[in-house]
Amino acid sequence: MIQHPYIYVFNADLAGPSQAPLTNGATYQNLIVNLDSDAPFLVRRIAGLPNLSNNATKWRLYNQNNNFVQSLSLHSVGTQDVLIIPEMLYTMGAQIRFDLFAPVLGNNAFAAGGSVPVYYSQLGFQGVKVFGALQPYITPYRYEERWYSYTQEWEIDWAGRVAPTYVTAEIPRNYSLVIDDGDFELMYVNLQIRLDGETDFIPSDRKMKMGILDMNQNQLMSAPVLDSYLNWGSGLNNSVFPCPGVVYKVGSAIRYNLTSLLVEDEVPATLSVTFAGKWRRAC
Repeated sequence: MIQHPYIYVFNADLAGPSQAPLTNGATYQNLIVNLDSDAPFLVRRIAGLPNLSNNATKWRLYNQNNNFVQSLSLHSVGTQDVLIIPEMLYTMGAQIRFDLFAPVLGNNAFAAGGSVPVYYSQLGFQGVKVFGALQPYITPYRYEERWYSYTQEWEIDWAGRVAPTYVTAEIPRNYSLVIDDGDFELMYVNLQIRLDGETDFIPSDRKMKMGILDMNQNQLMSAPVLDSYLNWGSGLNNSVFPCPGVVYKVGSAIRYNLTSLLVEDEVPATLSVTFAGKWRRAC
């Protein structure tokens, strides 16, 4: 049996009719996140409710049998992370359903007239897919574990929408990191950013989205995930991903993509991406 770390995302800016944003202040019942049909999903954490909220916003979650998990709808503005204890099962092809009352979609606004903001109004449903018939990868050599990290720095010279009008969304950029010198178990990701005109790196919060693949090119999320929900060093969320860790055998690569949520006066920026975990050193 394999527990495959996974995040299903709900993007409120794409959840309205014709993939338009939800309307601020409206009432939405039975909002849906469709789950894949390849494996059951155990949800353990819901991240990001304040990114859809103000003091009037409430929410209510259903289980897979369409029963309420809370007796009443709850205020969401101060709840960065909701821990689901014990974990809650959704079977293959099920739906995560919830109600959202009076949402307010968080965004980064451009200064240019006629522009469209980039939204960070996303929920992340973190947990694991459970594959009962698969066996985990086993390192084929004798080894000892040592803490190790790989760091890459990238210039992010594009904003979240295409200049100069900042209306059309930019596309994600793809990157990779080759794993050398032994198998590597990825335990967490750290994202730090230095914005244009600044001298210091700060935690990347609401500045980027990121997608990550395992060594077999399987996605670890249904769509790119907001940096705060992945970032070990986040200043907003208590984030640990992947959990459990993901092993990359020597010679494989961590492939990932980055989506900018930056506005025009923040680029070019420098993003530091650290993949930290355990190096399986041959002995």
